[in-house]
Amino acid sequence: MSRTAARLRSPRLALAAAGISLLLAGCATAQAGEAVKFEGPSEEKVEELHVQLHELGALVDAATDANVKVQRAVYDTFAEDQRAAVDAPVIVRRLEAFRAEAQSRDELLAELELHPGLLDPEIAAPWGPFADAVRDSAAFSDSYVEGFAAFRKSLVACDDTYDELDGILAAADPSLIKDVLADQERGLKDCAPLLEELAASPNPMHRSWGTKYLRMIEKRRDLFTRVLKGRLDAWQLIVELDPVNRMVVVDDYLPPAVIERMEALSAVDEFNDVDAVLKEKAPLEDPDDSEGDGAEGDGEAEDGGKDEGDGEVEGEGEAIR
Repeated sequence: MSRTAARLRSPRLALAAAGISLLLAGCATAQAGEAVKFEGPSEEKVEELHVQLHELGALVDAATDANVKVQRAVYDTFAEDQRAAVDAPVIVRRLEAFRAEAQSRDELLAELELHPGLLDPEIAAPWGPFADAVRDSAAFSDSYVEGFAAFRKSLVACDDTYDELDGILAAADPSLIKDVLADQERGLKDCAPLLEELAASPNPMHRSWGTKYLRMIEKRRDLFTRVLKGRLDAWQLIVELDPVNRMVVVDDYLPPAVIERMEALSAVDEFNDVDAVLKEKAPLEDPDDSEGDGAEGDGEAEDGGKDEGDGEVEGEGEAIR
């Protein structure tokens, strides 16, 4: 801020200087030894902030619930038809509903950052980590669900790009290498665009999946091409191909790993820290009746679909209301 202020034009600097002079003049006329008393926010403002904190928690839960419904729609869609588009109507509808909930969450958080109740340093102290935790959690979960359809579709579309037995078959009969490469290139027709989209994702897990998978495919292509050109012994191919095939560990990207990441980013503890301070200063007469109930959480599709596949949906977790 200081560097920005230093670049302000002279009229604004003059106004700032005048304000400082008035402040110093006021302090100089105060009686000797008399401290300037800081008037914190009123109890009404603190209570208002307390109520809105719980409103924000409810919006976080609503966004989480909408996130889960997007994922269930994706599971259901590809369970019915693996060739379905990532922008199938039900997926698009769920994404639009999720984005509306996420926007409401973000708007209230931004509004509360300017709330007079935060002029109390005892409230401001835990609020900062809480707001950061909400933003960090939202950044991960929002970007994850935005790319979730592409990720799930890539699990199927990219499965045709390689087989771990390719190297053994090629070593046993080098004439098969051309067929292996041809199969990979055919599989890439539907796979590559999805991987490229994921590699450009702001979500670290999607970005890692897309980037590593593309790199693995390129390395496989290089190894098989070297054998075709006589630059690599067919049996040596098996040795070099093994670590390449293990560049992408699918389990690192499936529900347990994702849920672990989301739980680590949860803002529950930070919410409770703020709530504890506000309870001391302005306890609510009528606490949130829904506290402890969590978000809707059942994640059942409005269209009556059932979860298919591995039956797990990333992002179901503890509510913070």
